[in-house]
Amino acid sequence: MTADSADDLYVRTRIEQIKLIYDLVGLTVVPAISVAVILFFALRKPDMEIALSFWLAGVVACKLFQMFDAGRQRTKVFEHSGLNYEVARLMLIHGLDALAWTLLSWISLNSATPTQAILIVAVLTGIVGGAVPLMSPVLPVFVTYALVDLSVLVPRFLTMHDRSFAALALCALPYLLAMTLLARNSSIATMQSIRLRFENLELTRNLRIEAEKSKTAYSEVLEANIAKSRFIAAASHDLRQPIHALGLFLEVLNLRNPRSDQKQAIDDARSAAKATSEMLDTLLDFSRLEAGVVKPRIKAFAVQDIFGGIETELAPRADEKHLSYRTRDTELVGYSDPAIVELILRNLISNAIRYTNDGGVLVACRKRNHDLAIEVWDTGIGIDQKDHSDIFKEFYQVGNPERDRRKGLGLGLSIAGRLAESINASLTMNSVLGRGSMFRLIIPKVDSTPPAEDGANVVEVVVNSGSQVLVVDDDESVRRGMSILLEQWGLVCTAVGSVEEAKSYCASKKPDLIISDLRLRDPVNGIAAIKQIRDNISEEVPALIITGETAPGPLLEAQASGLPVLHKPVSGERLALAIAHAMKSGDLPDRPKASTCQV
Repeated sequence: MTADSADDLYVRTRIEQIKLIYDLVGLTVVPAISVAVILFFALRKPDMEIALSFWLAGVVACKLFQMFDAGRQRTKVFEHSGLNYEVARLMLIHGLDALAWTLLSWISLNSATPTQAILIVAVLTGIVGGAVPLMSPVLPVFVTYALVDLSVLVPRFLTMHDRSFAALALCALPYLLAMTLLARNSSIATMQSIRLRFENLELTRNLRIEAEKSKTAYSEVLEANIAKSRFIAAASHDLRQPIHALGLFLEVLNLRNPRSDQKQAIDDARSAAKATSEMLDTLLDFSRLEAGVVKPRIKAFAVQDIFGGIETELAPRADEKHLSYRTRDTELVGYSDPAIVELILRNLISNAIRYTNDGGVLVACRKRNHDLAIEVWDTGIGIDQKDHSDIFKEFYQVGNPERDRRKGLGLGLSIAGRLAESINASLTMNSVLGRGSMFRLIIPKVDSTPPAEDGANVVEVVVNSGSQVLVVDDDESVRRGMSILLEQWGLVCTAVGSVEEAKSYCASKKPDLIISDLRLRDPVNGIAAIKQIRDNISEEVPALIITGETAPGPLLEAQASGLPVLHKPVSGERLALAIAHAMKSGDLPDRPKASTCQV
């Protein structure tokens, strides 16, 4: 720090100290006047009532002047050259205030009773202690106040010709020294706090200047960061739109009896679309947890099915690190939400591979009373005992002090813990630093085997042929894909892009089912759009919401609407089942025949 900057910092600090004293004056006015009034009535006697009245008026005048003066000084712009004058001015004002108080000893002490004398001494010495936090920001002001107070009191004690008062006079010097040291420490602390604030502001200013100087050099990087942020914000919805439309068109192609070589290509494309959908769903998990909209779907499932799928996905990662990945085959059947259990295990196993450099990972399941214990063992870095209580917290990581993003964000175990809570499962951990870890998930066990799914993943859904379906979506490709697919299923589909178009359609026809996107270009969203359409036809028509939103607010709103909600991208199977369920529960009018849709 240069001499000029140090001098400037001193000046600014001194100005803040002076302003601080003025700011604190207002806190003392009412209490001080109240104490003076109490003393007046406690000490009042006929022979000295006039003197006490003048004393009270003097104290009140001093306090009111201080309050009025402080109000003016707080808005004043202080100059460097006038700081010594401002300090001297404060010393004079507060010195007169101390003098006004201590004159009470010369007025009342001679004729005071022992109790009154104690009261006077306690108040007049106590105000020095009370002045420490109020005047210590500028130490000379406090010293002046204390010296005036004790300089008036000590001679008065000595003129009392009483050994007790003489002893009080002798105690004045140590008392003054003690209060001065206390005020000095308080003054230093205040000064350091003010300087630290100025230094932080100066540092911020310098950083801002440096950032401005570097603006041209880093313009491309900043633009890339801005573009990345915009992409992340939009991806929660917009990325799902084309994938959703792609899934619809693939379902249409699959229904048109393609040749064997075409069918293989279509199946590969559907598998790729499904994998992309699953990755997007994984990114959505934390947002859905935050919004509280993850709802378990409890059913019996074969644990081995989950083990097999995860091994296929994650074993190659272990191979890349030359780790062994072993899964103990099991015929045990769990009773929980298989999708949530799979997500928990995927997070646990991914973490195990990430933090293991030698050895391997073992995944196993065994009976435990009436439950199943699914365990993930690793020979990784382990977790210190002191970190055990924090391991399931958000963004908490061990073995990653440099916050290497290649090691994740520290959300995996947090998501796993919260998902376990959502299905009332127990997720615990045992770990030894340097030797490895074991995570155990406890879920209920059942003896029955879940029904097997056929290899073609074909679902037949019977719907009323000729039912009128109104689709409201502002994306043209989604509207076109939905129209073609629903008509392939034997439904009559009208797809519109806005609420006004939907109302125009309803003027001549009444839909049997409404399917609306949550986010529309209209001022209203899909929930409000469905309500307006229902109000327009005066009937509670069955309805579905389809959304690509990931933000907690819209997810909660969709859940609170009571409408069935599908998250984009929606597979043909899920869409068909949702339509069949909605139309079955919607009390539709009788149709002459039914059609079977195959997905």
